[in-house]
Amino acid sequence: MGRTKKITNVKKYYDPFPKRLRELLDRPGETQGKLADFINVNRQSIGQWKDGTTSPDINALDKIAEYYNVSADYLLGRSDVASPNVTIQAIHEKTGLSDKAIEELMRSKSAHEIISKDERYPSFVIMDNLNLLSKLICMPEFYNIMSSIDELKRDIHEIALPESKTKTTPAELKKAMNVYDYNQKPLETKLIEAKDWFKYRRYGINEEFNKLVESLLKKVEELD
Repeated sequence: MGRTKKITNVKKYYDPFPKRLRELLDRPGETQGKLADFINVNRQSIGQWKDGTTSPDINALDKIAEYYNVSADYLLGRSDVASPNVTIQAIHEKTGLSDKAIEELMRSKSAHEIISKDERYPSFVIMDNLNLLSKLICMPEFYNIMSSIDELKRDIHEIALPESKTKTTPAELKKAMNVYDYNQKPLETKLIEAKDWFKYRRYGINEEFNKLVESLLKKVEELD
């Protein structure tokens, strides 16, 4: 049975750098030995860095960032964007989008530019996804859904709903869903019991999503 390593400084263990180094080392195929060989240090140094016992010097920090293709600011916890790409970092600062989301948008733009120059594709096949996404973000239905999801998360984490003494029948639940109103909680209308509140809220989000899809399809038709 292997021994459990004792952490000498719990606070340092959870500092941004050792925490993020451990996350990078946990990637499939990564080992302390590989990183140590790349930086030209011994494995003990890597172990001490990831435990927060010691910290790398500036040269070693740059090597770690190079090895994992991340920014030094990300390693030190100064940024939540792992990418060293300054353009991606600037977009994140302006929009709050994650680096992965930004990279997907950039790939989509590049793919669209390539396909649009290919004469084999008729014009109706070439759909500018970014233009469609821009329209989606500007639609009020999109923000209705985001607000509903946010409310549902708050309910799950913050609200302790009282248990009802009576059971909700399928007919009562269906009635509650048929008269779905954003501003009317089922507990206030006494249509359904507390445990069905989240089912009711999810139904409302689905309804809002369906409205969003219908509106978006109309906008697509307008582009034809």
